[in-house]
Amino acid sequence: MLEPFSALTVGVALYALSRPASAVSDEAGRVREYAEYMIGRVESSAALFGGRMATIAALHGLTKSHAATGWDGGAAAPVSEAAIALAVDFVRALPDNCEMPEIGIEPDGVVSLDWLPSRHRMLSISFTGNSDRLACAWLDGTDRGSAVARFDRQSVPMRLLQAINAATNKADGAALRAA
Repeated sequence: MLEPFSALTVGVALYALSRPASAVSDEAGRVREYAEYMIGRVESSAALFGGRMATIAALHGLTKSHAATGWDGGAAAPVSEAAIALAVDFVRALPDNCEMPEIGIEPDGVVSLDWLPSRHRMLSISFTGNSDRLACAWLDGTDRGSAVARFDRQSVPMRLLQAINAATNKADGAALRAA
């Protein structure tokens, strides 16, 4: 009997097939192209991919709008396509119930994903593209810190998931007023 499967299960298989690999045959190339096409179709569906669609589209848009040196009117470095690809993989790996981040580009070409629920609670994760190590910094009231975590391009490290949940938890620490 066939077991039900989720869009996430299919997506993980497609992502694996779409990555450049050691196979060099024409057939392997066609499989990779078709997997990339299918990923594009799934990610363009708001019903299947939800808020991730807009975030991934915005990240891809940065590749074009920040591709030249001096995109900020100064001496800013172009955004790294490898950093964009790593950030896209991170967004794809976020759990379904996770709030989508805001996107930032630093003058050195580094991409950041930022959760900024208030000026007293925030989290920023940086993507350089030349390493699987992600730097993050957080602020939670008077507590602040930074850390580095490895990202395997398939699942978000537990340390970062906990930091995202802490940053976006609206019930925790919310002030209550009498009506």
